[in-house]
Amino acid sequence: MPPMRMASPADGWRQDRNEGKGMRVFYCTDHDGYYPVGVASIVVAPHIETARMALASRLDKLGLDGDKPFTLTELDLTKAQILILRDGNY
Repeated sequence: MPPMRMASPADGWRQDRNEGKGMRVFYCTDHDGYYPVGVASIVVAPHIETARMALASRLDKLGLDGDKPFTLTELDLTKAQILILRDGNY
């Protein structure tokens, strides 16, 4: 599996109309992945549309299907919380 790296402009990532207004954090546990291992991704982006585009682009670059439907859920950064993305129970 290729090493993990941060998204960059080469991944379709860019600052845009939300620049300077703060970033948001999204997670996804249902995008395309290498079977039989589950998937879990974190995306930091100014809004959900940019997050979706960046994740789909990264999946495509990894040889996965970025066009398959996936769910992005935003984390509420105003409260303390713990989120277990994958606990190994399949």
